[in-house]
Amino acid sequence: MLQWDSTDLRSFTGYRLLKLHSLATHTWAPESFWDASRSQYAIVYSAVSTTGYNTLMVSYTTDFVTATVGTIFFNPGYDDIDGTFVNYSGMWYMYYKSQTNSTLLGARSTTAAANSWTIFTSSVSPGRGVEAPEIIKHNSANTWYLW
Repeated sequence: MLQWDSTDLRSFTGYRLLKLHSLATHTWAPESFWDASRSQYAIVYSAVSTTGYNTLMVSYTTDFVTATVGTIFFNPGYDDIDGTFVNYSGMWYMYYKSQTNSTLLGARSTTAAANSWTIFTSSVSPGRGVEAPEIIKHNSANTWYLW
């Protein structure tokens, strides 16, 4: 994963490559969140795992300079990519893309630990051909948006 540092989101320094796994595949769509139970950041990304198809993998880091070797984070049994995460009222929510039919689905977990996620929605997308979901909270209301 390509990495830079910034204190103002306008200038960037410290360009480096953060190695997340040793698989003979690419890595894309990383998203990180603080995992309080591990006192580390979870970096969740899409990659072709040992399953032979795209799935969500995870590596953990405290400094974004070194990371643990990637392991499977979420495997619904089919090609899935592009996870995005939010914690709301003690529950973790993840939305991701199913590559089998190009739709978005939701899963949830009380811990955000690898392999602790349960799918709780059917397709939530308006049709085929969507990807890279983002969950955004309204600045002044208790309203959430799935983009």
